[in-house]
Amino acid sequence: MSDLDVAVPIGTGRIGVTIARRSAVERRLLLADHNPTRLAAVAEQLHGEGYEVDTMVVDVSDQATVDALANYAAALGSVTRLIHAPVCRPSKAPPERIVAVDLLGTAYVLEAFGRVIASEGSGVVIASQAGHMGSFPADLERTLAYGSIAELHDLPALADIDDSGPSYILARRANALRVQAAAIPWQRALRRFAERPSGDSHLRTVPGEPPGERLPDAGGATDHRHPGSGQFQLLVTILPQASRLAWPSLPGRGNIPPLWSET
Repeated sequence: MSDLDVAVPIGTGRIGVTIARRSAVERRLLLADHNPTRLAAVAEQLHGEGYEVDTMVVDVSDQATVDALANYAAALGSVTRLIHAPVCRPSKAPPERIVAVDLLGTAYVLEAFGRVIASEGSGVVIASQAGHMGSFPADLERTLAYGSIAELHDLPALADIDDSGPSYILARRANALRVQAAAIPWQRALRRFAERPSGDSHLRTVPGEPPGERLPDAGGATDHRHPGSGQFQLLVTILPQASRLAWPSLPGRGNIPPLWSET
């Protein structure tokens, strides 16, 4: 085991590698990607820049390989950074691949690394403003946020989509919901989690609140702020130009209570 903490970037695109460079300062990098040729090239480049780099070929659509990555990371040292940045573009991938990588793959990563992330750890999931473009039933959104992996696999909505555009919108909406839900178990171990949009969406930061505090939002509904600590922050994407709107006013949100409110 290394004396250095471990940062795990998943995906070797420009956004993921850029964040990895910042996150890997005084950390060991465990770089993961499904493309071994690109993985080797990026690892060589980062090694030449002075980073200590390990690699692992991982297809995030395969839950077993994601679990293996998390276990390998924990064996290398204390896992304090996760950067989840693989992406299937709707212009280049069929709908089933988008669901497998962008939606299910993100769920696998959040679950696997939730078991190994260190108490001082944090994570970033690269998402998209496309997740704000659709409106979905409340029961579907609740399952996307809180359902088990098995329940996600059994969702009829995932099998019914036969076009890459709608599947990408659904996957990115699921990412936002899943990260908010995952923040609760991560925070219970004094952890931080964030969901970062790959676009111009505004970011909201909400410091942790005393356990069980309930605050009214601007629309009069009750906002359930989950338990917090001084180390915890939750960043949530919202629609551009909508930073002052209460949750019930935003389209496509169903009845899931927000994990933040206007401060």
